[in-house]
Amino acid sequence: MLEKLPPKKREVIEKNCEKRAEKSAYKISNEGKIDTQKRPKDKYKGDDAEELTAMIKASWSQKYPKDKIMGIHLSAADWKRTQNKRWNEAINAWQFTDVSVLPAKVVVKTSDKIATIFPAYINKDNTDNTLNTGVATKTSEYVINQMLVENY
Repeated sequence: MLEKLPPKKREVIEKNCEKRAEKSAYKISNEGKIDTQKRPKDKYKGDDAEELTAMIKASWSQKYPKDKIMGIHLSAADWKRTQNKRWNEAINAWQFTDVSVLPAKVVVKTSDKIATIFPAYINKDNTDNTLNTGVATKTSEYVINQMLVENY
């Protein structure tokens, strides 16, 4: 499609696209304070901590293959459980949910001096004990911090 445009117009469009692609989709929450940001703590001590960390690492690496993961930290001591029921008009029945979430922090080296700390999640459906990861967190909807690599 761009090939059909005049060369100057095509060049302007391509440059604008490059600028948008370089722009981060997320906002750094601790801007100006990264030198005091500490390494995230590992608070979860469950027997499955290593397995859960590996799940996040695999999912993160698949979604963001260029990221250089420095570490993954399970940032809560325990799962947070939520149970709900709601009436579904479409099927004329009650629907029940019983899920638990365990938050984590993924530390990614974003430059020689800066590491970015992104949230990630392990989600558990307590009705069938299935697990999945939530790693699509590189957006402005999440609290994202940075730290000095040397402080990691």
